[in-house]
Amino acid sequence: MRLAGKDNGKHDGSNGSDALIVTSVAIETPNAAASLCIEVGAMCEAMKLDRRVTHTICVVRDDEHAPFTVLSPCGICQERLRYWGDDVMCAVSDNNQGEHPLFVPLRDLQPHHWTQVYPPAELEHYER
Repeated sequence: MRLAGKDNGKHDGSNGSDALIVTSVAIETPNAAASLCIEVGAMCEAMKLDRRVTHTICVVRDDEHAPFTVLSPCGICQERLRYWGDDVMCAVSDNNQGEHPLFVPLRDLQPHHWTQVYPPAELEHYER
């Protein structure tokens, strides 16, 4: 996950020289209800550091010899990412994927998102 540089709380998405890349892993548990998505740790790190998420990518593979696969954010992670606005760039699954992953704005993943019916001023913790 790519985090914007410190911008004195403006959260304008500026990329500054102090932008960060943070990583996280999935926690495998015997009880599936207790598991978390791969991206959650990086989102928590962004919150802890008070940084804005600008890009997200979820990469998996079956073992160290298998090819990498990009997974689109699940619906729950899309809701979590909306905290940073609908312009977060998300790597998406693409059957024609070449060497470079395809990134699209979060708003394109859910063009009819429920937040569209509310004025931005009524949406706490949400940047449109």
